Amino acid sequence: MFDDIGNDEEWYRLWEAHDLTSDADFIASTRALAFDLEDNGGWQQAAAIYTHLLPVVHSACGEEDLSCMGIQYDLARFLNKAGKYDEAEALAAPLVGLRERIMGPTHQATLNVREVLATCYYRAGQLEEAEAAYTLLLSLYSQQAEPDEASRCRIIGNLCYLGKLYADCGALETGYQTMIRYVGELRARVDRGDVALTMLYPYLADICSRIGKYAEAEETLRELLIIEIEQGGGWGTNRNQTCFAIEEMGKFYANRKRYSEALAHWKKTETARTEQLDPDHRLTLMAKDHVAGTLAQQGDNLAAISVVELIKKGRIRNVESAANQADSESGLKDLLETYSYLAHLYVEVGRLSDADHLLQEILRNLDRQEPQTALRLESGCYWNLGMILSLQNRLEDARAYRSRALSCYEQLSDPQQMTINTYKVGLSCLLIDLERYQEVEALTKSSVGNVEALIKATAEVEEALRDDAYDM
Repeated sequence: MFDDIGNDEEWYRLWEAHDLTSDADFIASTRALAFDLEDNGGWQQAAAIYTHLLPVVHSACGEEDLSCMGIQYDLARFLNKAGKYDEAEALAAPLVGLRERIMGPTHQATLNVREVLATCYYRAGQLEEAEAAYTLLLSLYSQQAEPDEASRCRIIGNLCYLGKLYADCGALETGYQTMIRYVGELRARVDRGDVALTMLYPYLADICSRIGKYAEAEETLRELLIIEIEQGGGWGTNRNQTCFAIEEMGKFYANRKRYSEALAHWKKTETARTEQLDPDHRLTLMAKDHVAGTLAQQGDNLAAISVVELIKKGRIRNVESAANQADSESGLKDLLETYSYLAHLYVEVGRLSDADHLLQEILRNLDRQEPQTALRLESGCYWNLGMILSLQNRLEDARAYRSRALSCYEQLSDPQQMTINTYKVGLSCLLIDLERYQEVEALTKSSVGNVEALIKATAEVEEALRDDAYDM
């Protein structure tokens, strides 16, 4: 009867039609369904089913029943994965005490629920609570008669990622110290090339760079690169992880404005990707993107344009040969972003009609993009159109487009303040040329961040306003 329960809707029909909660076969089938939903990302549905099931089993069997405790543990897991951290914590916290009393503090079932509780803290951004919970877990694992080394390494890995979260929240020194400590512990427990360890190196290098430890960041990435080359058999390898390590080195050098070193690494990645994959593969074209970006940063816009025009042709072919609608939409997004960057480069070298043609093509295709993607592309289009009009000395039209660009960008769900300030600087310069000083003053006062160009613009406005007052 219960073998046919294939989804949550069928489960609810049986639930409503029969009093089945005390039936062991029904409970077993329910748990199998919930695990299947979990495997397919259906955490909300799995949690909804268990929310109905738990109180009935609890009433029938009592909280100390193993089946009841198992359902409570799984429900906490489902809620945690569904992002309902408070509800998950409310179930996991008392279950820790219950399992500790019945099974002991170092029993694997007790440690499992402690890990769910620690993960709730971690995902909810309660970093100090998460660190305390993970540290306690490590201590308890070490007290087991036969310590579970794989679980210990997983907990240490979570503590390393906790260091990244500290840094992302602005606590850079705490993040650095946390990452250094636990990366060191993981190094002592796993092989040098273990992916659980090497995946942490880019995060450690990023934190090092953010606190000014550039030599340490470079050494960390160099170690990652050496490991991946050794694992893959040398520079000629086509292994994806080696390409990833080379790319990380390229990013580091580009961020440090060491463009010739960055370009050398991007070109190695491009060569490896081309040998490994189709020339039009997304990763191959992304490698070319990095090459073009670095050429532009070096001031060689003509060379960058040559590379981006090749990327454009590859992405057009990908859109034309897409096997399904999802691939077509994804390919079109990549193509429109390429158009946007190429248009910017065309403006830089004075190819204004070519730039305008690409920007109009982007605007014609915005309705086929996700809202946030469309807003970002629209903002870039209006900004570049404003640049074209400004170069043509059509300042009032340029002002209108730059204002629209700023408005679009500020509607994004995650706008970057530095980009907003950059837009405001450009708009302020136009307003100064148009002698609309009051608007500039309002615009600069609404900005956030100590941006030199905005301060300069404000100073120019104040001087102009004083001159106006003097003339009067």
